[in-house]
Amino acid sequence: MFAATPWITLGFGSALAFGFAALFLRGISRRVTAVFLLSAAVYAAALGLFLATVDDTPDDSLSATATTALMVMFIAAGIEAVSVSPLVARAVGGRRQAHTINKITEEERTDLAHDPAIRAAIEQRERRKLAREILANDRALAKTLCIGRPDLPRDFADGGLVDVNHVPDRVLCSLPGVDADMADRIVSARERLDGLRSPADLVVEADVPSDVVDALTDVLVFPVEKS
Repeated sequence: MFAATPWITLGFGSALAFGFAALFLRGISRRVTAVFLLSAAVYAAALGLFLATVDDTPDDSLSATATTALMVMFIAAGIEAVSVSPLVARAVGGRRQAHTINKITEEERTDLAHDPAIRAAIEQRERRKLAREILANDRALAKTLCIGRPDLPRDFADGGLVDVNHVPDRVLCSLPGVDADMADRIVSARERLDGLRSPADLVVEADVPSDVVDALTDVLVFPVEKS
């Protein structure tokens, strides 16, 4: 519909079409929105010029100025509308999809809140958050609770954290995407550097693929013994 508006309205609806398109595209790019607003302003100015000069001739013919303004609104706007219509269509489709998703989420919010899998995942996430706070603020307590050490007997649930610098290689091998060679490189790197400090160290110092590290970032911790 957008692409046909300049043709259907003989150019008189071009400014409105591009103005509304700018509203739909405002979330995509400021530059794109600015271009559409500029186009709308140009076609609005052309419309104003047409209305101001349409009666400049004594007969029923259009003046040269009015004819030029009409051609800008009709031909130029039509060509531009056809060329950018796929972008407008994607923006409108994205908004409709987002509205549908929001509607579904609203309708099913109560049921989802009681879904055991979702509740378990949220609880695990909150457990990890608490465990990380303990690890950052009270290292002695973290050590007592064995945070990040699934290889040790413990009663505290830390949400599945793994202490990269202290767990044995068999625990590292149990992580998704980590094989025996990667585990050996991690152990060698942490011994060589007296502990790894961040996920980036796994990539740089232990040659672990970045996609594997990215997938594990939420459960990895890197406590280093203070000398």
